[in-house]
Amino acid sequence: MLHNSSQNYIVLHRSPFVLLFEFLQLFIPFSMVILIAYFSHNPDEPRIWTDTVFLNRVYHFGGGILLLEIIRRYFNDLYVFGNRRLIRLSGRLSFRRKRISIGYEDIKEIRVKQSLWARIFRYGTLQFGTSATDKREIHFSDIPFPEDLSCAVEQLINKKQKGLCPSKLHYLGE
Repeated sequence: MLHNSSQNYIVLHRSPFVLLFEFLQLFIPFSMVILIAYFSHNPDEPRIWTDTVFLNRVYHFGGGILLLEIIRRYFNDLYVFGNRRLIRLSGRLSFRRKRISIGYEDIKEIRVKQSLWARIFRYGTLQFGTSATDKREIHFSDIPFPEDLSCAVEQLINKKQKGLCPSKLHYLGE
């Protein structure tokens, strides 16, 4: 989640709560299909689909694939709050790689988007806009503590040591 190094930058991954919710959204329907296959046995058909050993192997293989996909999603995107700029590295574990970078002096708008669950579990999406385009140029999806980070970025933009939330900067390692 939060990693701070001696070079004075913060590196983030997606929130583990989001990944847990995504895993459950994928795993529960998969489990339902296995249970339906197990309990819908027709005596005239061969028992391969209702064989306990076969279903056990399918269940564990499918669960392992889902777990690998969740791990891939966690490490696929990397969000960096550097000394002079924001960097989003996406596609680190997929076929398409993308690197987006914006200097703090170019940021004109910061938006925090959170659902009810996101507010409860303290994660959300940060969107940064510049005057170059009408839409948000960079967004950090499902990161932990988005309010604290937006406040820290605002302070970096304003170059003030005393301002909106100095305790948040200290908490984030500044």
